[in-house]
Amino acid sequence: MSNRETARVAAALLIGLGIGHATSGVANAFPENPYAHFDTFASIITTITKDYVEPISTETLINSAVQGMVGALDPHSAWIDADEFDQHRAAEPYIGIGIEVTRDLSQAVVVSTLHQKGPAARDGLLHGDIITAVGQTSIVELSDTEIAALLTGKRGEPVELSVLRNNTNIKIHTVRDIIDTTAVSSVTTFKNIGYVKLSSFEDQAANDLQNAVNTLKSKGATAGLVLDLRGNGGGLLDEAVSIVDLFIDAGLVVTTESRVEGSRQYHASPTTPFVSLPLVVLIDEGTASAAEVVAGALRDYDRALLIGTSTFGKRSVQTLYETPTHGALKLTIGRYYPPSGTMFSAEKKIQPDIEVAKTESADNQLLAALSHL
Repeated sequence: MSNRETARVAAALLIGLGIGHATSGVANAFPENPYAHFDTFASIITTITKDYVEPISTETLINSAVQGMVGALDPHSAWIDADEFDQHRAAEPYIGIGIEVTRDLSQAVVVSTLHQKGPAARDGLLHGDIITAVGQTSIVELSDTEIAALLTGKRGEPVELSVLRNNTNIKIHTVRDIIDTTAVSSVTTFKNIGYVKLSSFEDQAANDLQNAVNTLKSKGATAGLVLDLRGNGGGLLDEAVSIVDLFIDAGLVVTTESRVEGSRQYHASPTTPFVSLPLVVLIDEGTASAAEVVAGALRDYDRALLIGTSTFGKRSVQTLYETPTHGALKLTIGRYYPPSGTMFSAEKKIQPDIEVAKTESADNQLLAALSHL
């Protein structure tokens, strides 16, 4: 699979359910028969398929076992069976409701609603909402794959979500639609100030952002830039590094610590097209993972003012391992550290320089950002 195809698969998985974020590229396939000597496991499967009260396939048992095993790791690792992986590789355009969720024990918690005009955002789903059911189907005992299947479907199909918000049960009615997977979802000017909404870190995100900023500057937006990372759940680490590199001319961007790669540092290059452009970054509770890498690095170098609310606090790196059975394992393999070395996490989120709440009547965060440029 090419990097671009891998990125699109990762984007589709993220937008359908949004559990975690992939690095660029799919890792090498599993070695053959890594668990061949697990006699107990094989014995249990054999006994169930032979003696269980109803016929059940070995494939079903293996999928269930893997889902349980991966589910015991962390909220961002996931097993993607062959049918779902093939579906997402072939799916273009991607149809869903445009949300990213993370697992918290048995709960599916909304990290962000992707794209301001997407179905979920348009119809009132919010960060922090806990989805308890899709239609009449409770998702408490469902796997991540099963939840993703419930949220995707044909364009125009209605979806009813049962949601727990602030200990109150509510219903959200929305409709499946084509989900825009482009990184730059909004570009505009406010007199001589540019505004770019970056929704994710897909393949070519840095190039798309650079083109958007150049377009804004050609239209007279030379006094500064507002980079909106609110609701951005992350994506490809390489793209996040490249985006930071657009604004700083040297220095460490991020360090990753991994048992696979050890300690790896990513640095900015001397080529910096926007090194002198005044910058404000908008963040909120939906700013996660690679988006936190960008916000953290720009703040650590005093390159940008952060306005909004505290970030999500996701600090882990995932990669995709394609298996011999054509499924895929999305596995947490490392952690991010910003230039300061202070690891952000659910307990240590990135705090804004200026805290501003977003109200329903006005985008106070954007207004605050414009006033500081």
